[in-house]
Amino acid sequence: MEIIPCYFYGLSNTPLSQFESFRIPDGKGNWYTSSPKAHNVYVENQNKKFGRELKSLIRLIKSWKYYNNVSIQSFYLELSATKYLKKEKNLF
Repeated sequence: MEIIPCYFYGLSNTPLSQFESFRIPDGKGNWYTSSPKAHNVYVENQNKKFGRELKSLIRLIKSWKYYNNVSIQSFYLELSATKYLKKEKNLF
């Protein structure tokens, strides 16, 4: 679990639906927009596409991150893996 300061920024339209969005710090003194619900729906849709194996792959990548002490947020790993595989037909 990560706790990040944020403030409500409005509603964001996505191809899937409309979701609440928030502004969160980017770590460089600026803010960027995030929508956790939109993110979760996006990952879950892709997970269904791959027979529910995408989340297993994401857990493997997060384990690699943990055991190798890689300083990248799990959120970015999850979203990057999902985006990368979006164009693929099969996971393996």
